[in-house]
Formats: sequence, structure tokens, C-alpha cells
Amino acid sequence: MERIRYIMNTLINNLRNYVNNEQATFTCFTIDNNKTPFVGSKIKLSHKQLKEFMNKTISYLCDKVYSTMNLGEYPVASPKEYIETLSCSDEKISTYIKGIKKIISNPETNVTDFSKYNAYMIVIQIGKEPIIFITKKKIVHKYKKAFCFSSKDYTEVNDELIRLIMHFDCFIIDNTCYIITKQGRTMFHLEETLAQKSKAIKEHMISMGIFKREKIEQYMKKPGHATCLANIDRKLLDVFKNITAENKDLISKKYRLPIIEIDGVLKVDTSDDEKMKNFIDTLTNKRGKNFDDETVYSASSFSTIR
Repeated sequence: MERIRYIMNTLINNLRNYVNNEQATFTCFTIDNNKTPFVGSKIKLSHKQLKEFMNKTISYLCDKVYSTMNLGEYPVASPKEYIETLSCSDEKISTYIKGIKKIISNPETNVTDFSKYNAYMIVIQIGKEPIIFITKKKIVHKYKKAFCFSSKDYTEVNDELIRLIMHFDCFIIDNTCYIITKQGRTMFHLEETLAQKSKAIKEHMISMGIFKREKIEQYMKKPGHATCLANIDRKLLDVFKNITAENKDLISKKYRLPIIEIDGVLKVDTSDDEKMKNFIDTLTNKRGKNFDDETVYSASSFSTIR
């Protein structure tokens, strides 16, 4: 944990250094991420405007948000608590990363309608590789007629406003993509990939006799459970597939899971949500025992001494 905290603090310090670097240049691009690969166009915001915004935003996020989060390799169970890391060369996102970087060198020109552009990125260029911060929100907002009030006067707006939000869904540094929110996952279709993988593993486990279809499908339909089986430890499947009268007490004690007989077959008891969660957390290495022989849980997989 100390090592993870050290790495997280290093990341936070690096983010501060990037936005404060006197050699850095700042540009902004709007993105249409409904297309594959992504396409985008440059937004006319000055280096000064973007530098000021990024200084305020990074300072706020590092102090109030990222300092409370942990780093974990994608995927983890609770993205709200973690910044997930994934290599940009990973096949799941490599095509999209290349598309994003292509926008920087070859943006669309003469774009007049930004209504389909549903994300934007701010790019910091210091060395050869750009540092990219992405927010899955529209940056350009059209107004037929609006009034922007201040304490002294107001300005009538009849055209478009550019709105930057002090928030990012992911950022890319060197060859690593840091995914901060579920929206970040969605941008790269990672939630869909995990759900498909989880569904396939569900079918496999039903065929092995580990789950009753009705029980596991009912559980996976609940919010946040669609991807719960995506990272099953395959070695553990054989353990729970082959429960016998001779080994059931040993397995139950070792993994601290109740075992019952259903239709003449010995299985882990998953009769309610808590028991189902404990079983799945065990299968995905998110539940184990610490050195004091206490049951412990983690949002992401961890190695335990069983």
C-alpha cells in the first residue's frame, strides 16, 4: 500500500509540474467519439486561457479528488475510488488512442456544426509525446438568446459559448492511459467489453454447474453487477467445480464460504446477495485473509495468503 501511495503522490506531483512547466504549450480539441477512429477539430482558445484553466483545475483535482483515490490496474470493481491504469498499446484501447493522437496532428478543418462533438481534450506539449486530458462533455453550447450576468452588468449572447469543466474522465501520459470515471471507460467501450466477457464467463460457470442460471442472472441484472465476473481467477473455478463430501469442509474453511447440497450436488451457497457477493469476490481475488487470519476485502484484485 505504501508503494501505491508513493506512485500516486508521484503522479500528482508530475501533473502539477506539467501545467507549471514554462516550456509547455496548451491546445484544445473537440472530439466526436461516436466515430471510429475518433475525429476532432481544434478549438480557438489561447495558450494563456488554457494554461490558466489547467493550473486551477489540476490544483483543485490534485488537492480535493486525486489525493483521496488509489491507483489500480484496469479493471477494478469501484472506479469511483480508483484511477485505473491501462497501457495505451493494449489492444482494447490502442485503436482509439491512435485516433485521438491523430486529431492533434491532423484535425478536421472548416467545421461549422459542433453539435455531434460530444467530448473534448486539452493537450499539453512539452516533449515529443503529448499529455492529453479528456472530458466526455460537449464543449460548445449554442444559445438562441441568453444573458450572462455578473455583479455589475450583463452580456447578451446570441451565438455559442465554450464551456470548460474542472473535471477529466481520463488522461494519457507517455504510454499509459489513466481512467478516472466510468465515463472514461465508456469512451473506450471498456464497459461494453467487460460486460461481454462477464456474460461469457457466466455461461461457462452455469455449464460447469457452479451457478444456477436464475440466481446469477438475477444478481447480474442489478446496478453495477453486469461486469462482476469479468476477472475470475480461472484456477479457482476447478476448486469450486469439484466439491466432494471429502473436501467440502476443507474448502469451506479455507475460503470461508458456506457449502450446501442442491439437487444432490455440493455447491457454494449463493442463496442471497451477500453470499453471492462473497463468492464472486473470492473468485476474483477481492476477498481473502490477512496475516491476522481476518477476512478482508478490496475493490481490486490482490494476492492473499489463504
